[in-house]
Amino acid sequence: MKKVFTYTRAQLERHPLHIILALVLIGLGAFLIANDDYFTWPPALRAVVNSDFFGTWAIFNGLGLIYVAFCQPWPYRANLIWLMSTAGFLGCETAMEIAHDVLGKADHTTAFLVLVLGYLILAFVIAKKD
Repeated sequence: MKKVFTYTRAQLERHPLHIILALVLIGLGAFLIANDDYFTWPPALRAVVNSDFFGTWAIFNGLGLIYVAFCQPWPYRANLIWLMSTAGFLGCETAMEIAHDVLGKADHTTAFLVLVLGYLILAFVIAKKD
């Protein structure tokens, strides 16, 4: 048990941003799956943007980032693929939040927009650093 704990601690010290971003993505995905009426704009695409696809995409990316963080040896190509998929998801989420906030006149998404945009920037910082 002590060996597992020390290995986990070493990986958390080596790749803390991957773990943080992964946990945020898993939480965001669970939130989007649980709230089926989160996005109300655009009305024509309401069924598509509120589907469980986006939440599952986020959870899948989070699990992939955790896998990359704990993998020995460090898989550079897998890391870039997961980070670009994460950036794609967060970019789509940011665009939806902007459209929902500005065009849909929903003020409750403004704080969420700032958070998602910050995590998008974090994904690009991690990709540039690695």
